[in-house]
Amino acid sequence: PYALVTYIDIQVIQAASNGDVVVLPAFFPWLRALCLMIYVLAASFASLFLAYPLLFHWGATKAIEQGRKAYIEQGD
Repeated sequence: PYALVTYIDIQVIQAASNGDVVVLPAFFPWLRALCLMIYVLAASFASLFLAYPLLFHWGATKAIEQGRKAYIEQGD
């Protein structure tokens, strides 16, 4: 939705620069804010889901290193 609203904004700017009179509905700023809010929420959840495997791998790597160090220290 946010890309579509941005596309409409770009088209309005281009039409205004060519001399056309473009009138958007009065609720368009509210629609733009709503689309931005949906975009931010979706992006935050998507980044969490994309970052989870990386963080899980990092934690597993650290746990393996700690286990290896504990095993070596236990053997001494």
